[in-house]
Amino acid sequence: NSLRWETVKQANVGIDFEVFDRRLRGSVDGYIRTTEDLFQDSPVSAITSQNVLRANVGSLENSGIDLTLNYDLIRGGAEGFNLSLNLVGNYNKSEIIDLPGGVESIRNANNNDLQLRVGGPINEVTVYRFIGVNPDNGNLLFLDANGNETENPTDNDRINTGKNIVPDYQGSFGFNADYK
Repeated sequence: NSLRWETVKQANVGIDFEVFDRRLRGSVDGYIRTTEDLFQDSPVSAITSQNVLRANVGSLENSGIDLTLNYDLIRGGAEGFNLSLNLVGNYNKSEIIDLPGGVESIRNANNNDLQLRVGGPINEVTVYRFIGVNPDNGNLLFLDANGNETENPTDNDRINTGKNIVPDYQGSFGFNADYK
């Protein structure tokens, strides 16, 4: 298997603005980015004592919006006190578009809780449905794939959460102050 660079195609549109005598300034940008030939771990037979191989696996689409705002709270000019508030925010949605060989999902060989799944985010978290403790013996109880109680769930009993460890929304704010 020969490795190659990931291929990225991107389209974005944005607008910059200033209103209220330039007191409020900002920009809004929207984007769609498609990455093909993702460089990821791909599970392989452990016959050679290696259970993963780095490979170009599948395609991913990211889409989102970036927002930047600056607002002058106090304007004292070059010889006075100036105070401004700034805000930066981002929303990003990622989705696996396709995987090689027509498979629907690939489990992460190093962390069985993560997977690549068509329609899901990259490194989607999968979980067992925990429902409590068996009062008769103190063992943990889970739901299997058919919704029945079990103390011994299998990998097939995991459910897709549609979530990964990367937040959909990110942001920050701050103040800038200067005097003379």
